[in-house]
Amino acid sequence: MPKRCVIANIAKPDANKKRRAVVEVDPLASHKSNVVDSLMESNLPESTKDMLKVVLPFAYEQPRHDYQNKVLDMLLDTFTNAEADLQSTVDEEQNQLNSAEEQRSNLEAAITAADAVVQEAVSKVSTSAELKAQAEESLAQASSALSAKETEHNAILAQAGKAEESKLLLEIAMTSKLELMEMIPKNPSKVASLKVQLDVLIQDRNLVNAVQLSLNKEPAERGSFDCLVLVQLDKEFIRLEQKNEVEIGEAEPSTRACQEALAALASAQEKSAQHAQEMRESHKQCVAERKSADLDLGMTKSSLKCFEKESKLWVASLETAKTAVAEFQHGPMESLRVLTTGVILEPQDLAVDAQDELLEEATATATHQVQELQEVQEVQEVGASNDVDMAQLPVEQPTPEAAEPIEAVTELPIQVDVNVEVPTAQMKLDDCPSTAPPPPELVGCAGA
Repeated sequence: MPKRCVIANIAKPDANKKRRAVVEVDPLASHKSNVVDSLMESNLPESTKDMLKVVLPFAYEQPRHDYQNKVLDMLLDTFTNAEADLQSTVDEEQNQLNSAEEQRSNLEAAITAADAVVQEAVSKVSTSAELKAQAEESLAQASSALSAKETEHNAILAQAGKAEESKLLLEIAMTSKLELMEMIPKNPSKVASLKVQLDVLIQDRNLVNAVQLSLNKEPAERGSFDCLVLVQLDKEFIRLEQKNEVEIGEAEPSTRACQEALAALASAQEKSAQHAQEMRESHKQCVAERKSADLDLGMTKSSLKCFEKESKLWVASLETAKTAVAEFQHGPMESLRVLTTGVILEPQDLAVDAQDELLEEATATATHQVQELQEVQEVQEVGASNDVDMAQLPVEQPTPEAAEPIEAVTELPIQVDVNVEVPTAQMKLDDCPSTAPPPPELVGCAGA
C-alpha cells in the first residue's frame, strides 16, 4: 500500500506571532489642524470663523468649484495679512534695533561731554580753593597789620596822654610850691599834698624829702641849704616842663601818621575781607557746579546702562518676532499651501527604508520555514527506508483546501511613521530565488 506523507502546520504562520496593524492615517490631518488653529486665533469675526471651520474640509477637495476657491482665497488673504502684520512687527523691531547704535553713540558722546564738564569743574574747584586760600591769607595779613598799627597808635596816644597829665600835674605842683614859699604860718597838709605830687613827677626821693622839710619851715627859718633845695626843685620843674613839651610835640605827628596808616590798613583789610568773601562764594559755586556735573555724569551713565538693558530686550523681541514669522510661514501658511496645491514634501528615502526593512523581515521568516521543511523531509526519508509508518508521526491532517498547489501572493502592508502610507508590496513565489521559502500555507504531499 502506498504510503502518504502529509506535512502540515510547517509553513502556516505562527498564531502567536503578532502582525503589524495597518492604521489608515490622513497625511493632511496635521495641516488641516494647523490651518484651523491659526484661523481660530485670527481677528476675523466669530461668525466668519465658524463658517470657515465648517466649509474648509469641503473646500480642500478637488476638483474645486469657484465657491471653494473663494473660500481658500479668503483664508489665504487672512493668513497673508497676518503674515504681513508679523513681518511688520519684525521690521519695526529691526528698525528700532538699527537705531540703537546711533543712540548708543549719542549716549557715549554725552558721557564724554559730561566727563569733560566734570574735569573742568574739578579744575575750577581747585583753582577757586587756591584763590580762596590766598584771599584768606591776605585778609589775615591785613588784619594783623591793622591790629599792630592800632596797638602802636594806642601806645602813642597813651604816651601823649601821659605827657599831658604830667604837664598838668607839673603846673599844679609849681603853683603849690609858690604858695608854700610865701605862706605864713606854715601849712603841713598842703606840704604833704605837694609831696604826693612830687613823688609822681620826680624820681629823686632825697630831693622830694628835702623839699618837704624846707617847706615845713617858716620863710625866716630857712637856711642856705633850704634855699639850695628849693632852687634845685625849680630846675627839676623846668626840666620836666621841657620834657613834657618835647613828648607832646613828638606825639602829635606820630599820632597823625598812625591815624593815616590805620585808615589805609582798615581800607585794605576791608578790601581783603570783601575779596575773601567773593572767593568763598566763588569756591562754593564751583563746588556746586562740580556736584551738578557729577550728577549729570552719573545720570548719563545710568541712561547708558538702561539703554543697554533695553537693547537686549529689543534683540530678544526681534528674535521672538522672527521666530513668530518663521513658525507662521512653516506652520499655517505651509499647511494652507499643501492643502491648496495638494503637493506634499515628504521624506521618500524614509519610506523606501521602511519598505526594505519589512521585506527583509519577510525574507528571514520564509528562510526559517524552508529550514523546518527540510528537516521534516529528512525525517520522511529515514522513515521510508526503515518501513516506518509516517502516518504515526504527530502531525495534523491536511485540510482539503491545502491539498491543491496554489500560487500564493503575500501582501505586506507597510505603515511608515512619517504619516505616509507606502503602497503594498506583492511578492510571487515564482519570482523568488531558489532560497526563497514556499508560501505561508503549504498543502501536504502524497507518495507511493
